[in-house]
Amino acid sequence: MKITTSRTRGFLLLSLVIGLFAGCGSARARPEDAVRLIVENQRPQMVTIYAVRHSSRQRLGMVAGHASETFRLRPTMIGAGGELRLAIDPLGDARQSFTRVIYVRAGDTVQLLLSF
Repeated sequence: MKITTSRTRGFLLLSLVIGLFAGCGSARARPEDAVRLIVENQRPQMVTIYAVRHSSRQRLGMVAGHASETFRLRPTMIGAGGELRLAIDPLGDARQSFTRVIYVRAGDTVQLLLSF
């Protein structure tokens, strides 16, 4: 029995698609791959913390005034070279603050102190 070229291409394409979906499930991030971010807010107002990557930002959560919160950042929130930049958005204030680029690796802990 001879298989035609179009069938072979179709089979290869189907195999590739199945392989991609199978690979997605096995490449899940482990909890120890996350970067832990500890935010200590010494300001009186609540702030929202964002992870900034290129021109987009992803909301991590809020930290009440005079409180601390811990966030886990998945590897997808961090740049390819381990770059992490954070945006701090105080509630009721039009000004946002940004950190410098911080270089992190899986399992690192970053502490962010917000003071006056």
